[in-house]
Amino acid sequence: MSDSANERDGLRDARRRETRRRIVDAALRLTAEHGFDGFTIDELAVAAGISRRTFFNYFPAKEDALFGGPDTPSDRLQQRFVAGKPSGRLMDDLVTLFRDSTPTRNIDPAQIRLFRKVMETEHNLIPMFRKRFADGADKLIELICERESLDHPTPRAQMAVDILGSLIGRTFQQFAADDNTADFDDLLTENLRETSALLA
Repeated sequence: MSDSANERDGLRDARRRETRRRIVDAALRLTAEHGFDGFTIDELAVAAGISRRTFFNYFPAKEDALFGGPDTPSDRLQQRFVAGKPSGRLMDDLVTLFRDSTPTRNIDPAQIRLFRKVMETEHNLIPMFRKRFADGADKLIELICERESLDHPTPRAQMAVDILGSLIGRTFQQFAADDNTADFDDLLTENLRETSALLA
């Protein structure tokens, strides 16, 4: 691929990331101001400066915009993980799978803080959030079983996903702290290192 093609792809990706960020920002802000049921997708699109059609190019529903997902790994990333790559170490490869399927460069500390505020007041969203988390965990367990040629989930697979969830949750908490100056990926790498040392 030529340099100009790479540059065009990079600009296109940057525009998509910015549009996605604006949609999530608008969804969080409107929910904080009016409640989750207090605005429509049309109003969300206007607040984000996009059309209704563009909204659906990014998210299938209002709650998906609010939660900033889904970030389902692509088939290519899933196949790489199942093949035991890139490192051959389960926890390292789970973290890599998360990194490569989630736009961590776009994670905004202010968005995290606002999301927490919304979840504290909009209790009706908690079951939706828990279901999304559980569905994602089930998918990862399924991939681990495929990777390790298991016929059914084992405590090892469940524990690996639980540890990943704790790693990511802890990293979000650190990243959103008012006094934090570290990059999200750097925090995640350090937390993985500490966890690996703890379990060694």
